[in-house]
Amino acid sequence: MEAHAGWLIPADPQPGDVYHQEYYRGVAEDRVEVLARDVTAMLLDGSAYSTLQTLETTALEPDLREQKYYARDVGK
Repeated sequence: MEAHAGWLIPADPQPGDVYHQEYYRGVAEDRVEVLARDVTAMLLDGSAYSTLQTLETTALEPDLREQKYYARDVGK
């Protein structure tokens, strides 16, 4: 069996794009769907960021679903 590299985030993600972050059958089958671009996320300190919203799932844990938000230059 062979592991395959995936994408963290493609260069130009669009809503509806689906890709694997990593794939090793039966071990790591993380899948990402791009839900939206330009989603505003407000932090507790009042700062706001335009983010990319994704949904992460894995066939290994079908009930696990995690929405994530990515903002350019935040968290470097």
